[in-house]
Amino acid sequence: MIRAVIFDFDGVLAPTAPDHFSAWQTVLRPRGIEPDFDVMRLHEGSPAFRILQAMAAHVGVTLDDDTAKSYTIEKNRMFVSQCRTQPFAEIPALLDLCRQRGIKTAVATGTNLTNLQHVLGHDLSQRFQALVYEGRYQRGKPFPDPFLTAAELLQVAASECLVVENAPLGIEAAKAAGMVCAAVMTTLGREHLQKADVILTSHADLLNYLEKWTLP
Repeated sequence: MIRAVIFDFDGVLAPTAPDHFSAWQTVLRPRGIEPDFDVMRLHEGSPAFRILQAMAAHVGVTLDDDTAKSYTIEKNRMFVSQCRTQPFAEIPALLDLCRQRGIKTAVATGTNLTNLQHVLGHDLSQRFQALVYEGRYQRGKPFPDPFLTAAELLQVAASECLVVENAPLGIEAAKAAGMVCAAVMTTLGREHLQKADVILTSHADLLNYLEKWTLP
């Protein structure tokens, strides 16, 4: 029986990938680095400066951690100034279902609190019992730390948690935490999500899946 659902943020709660990519383009192009959308999506879930380093390496540029982190700070500012994306329409219904069934909910993400709250807004953010974001755990995805931190805050055993993810590193982190993982095909195709316990095509499918898993 599921006692908690832990949602990733980017690509799961909101379709933010184009906004992140646009912000990376604004920051990196003047520095001679052309970001790659596929590289960004495949590394989603890891710390943002690691995503940047992967995109830079893809075009033959090596960035040390300090430089990558400074560019990431600039990129996050740009993201907040530009992003007007709203959460997926089904998110309130998913949270309603969890509340009705007595299931706790959390967010576990590699992004920072400012980005998270900017997109979710105050009211939706308050509907989760725990928010786990950059700085609240030691190691980012693919390590299990974000999800284990969420389970600890919710006071639920890892084996009783369902993770909703959309990217390979997040799936790997969920499985390393000993949790069931459902992947939604919002940013990547089925071939990239094979390590999940179930692959769903849409949030409507996710709602149906949760209804079956959480029958009273």
